[in-house]
Amino acid sequence: MSSFATGMRLGARMGAARLFGRPLLILALLALSTSAVVAMSERDRELLAAPSRALGVVLAWILPLVCFAIVSLVLGRARLDECAWPIAKYGIARRVVSLGLIACSMLAATLVGVASVLVTLSLSYARMPGLWRDLVTSSWIAALGACAYVALFALGAGFLRLGRGRWAALAFDFLIAGGTGAVAAAGPRAHLRSLLGGAPVLELSQPQSSVWLLAMTIGFALLAAMRAGD
Repeated sequence: MSSFATGMRLGARMGAARLFGRPLLILALLALSTSAVVAMSERDRELLAAPSRALGVVLAWILPLVCFAIVSLVLGRARLDECAWPIAKYGIARRVVSLGLIACSMLAATLVGVASVLVTLSLSYARMPGLWRDLVTSSWIAALGACAYVALFALGAGFLRLGRGRWAALAFDFLIAGGTGAVAAAGPRAHLRSLLGGAPVLELSQPQSSVWLLAMTIGFALLAAMRAGD
């Protein structure tokens, strides 16, 4: 097995050991219960608009916070390069181990994100038609958004003491990246809004925003790995 594959596997295993189990279960239950409350609240408020409104809240608030929590659980109180060191000290590049940690985080975030969408739409649709089609579309949007958010927070975690740069990434997403201009195009939030039928970013179409999210996922993850070093 190549050193790259070995480093990815070991990094993913280390991330899974830190994440899977009680921490992820508690986080998932919190995310799902909050999604359920949002869905039922929107259903009681306005039935026809409930699915889109509830989904908008979940992807704008719950998804980024879940991704941030997952990255924080995997990395603990450390920068990304520091977290990769226990394996990298045996001769495997930290950037490769870091990619394994990021991949593990993306998988966990995708599972929780898609599950939150399932709960949200199932409860908010009630008996209205169109649930299954919306589930399929919204699930891949949530999965793509989860991966982009994890990559963004992992990149942030490569900076400042104890990886506190991820807090700057979270602040950027909530405070700046919700607009429609060039700055907002650098974060997942505005593109997810566009994919849900909201205002576009830089007048990009929905397919173009999907491509941007994919490019963001790959680009941020590679930059995070490069930041971790050899």
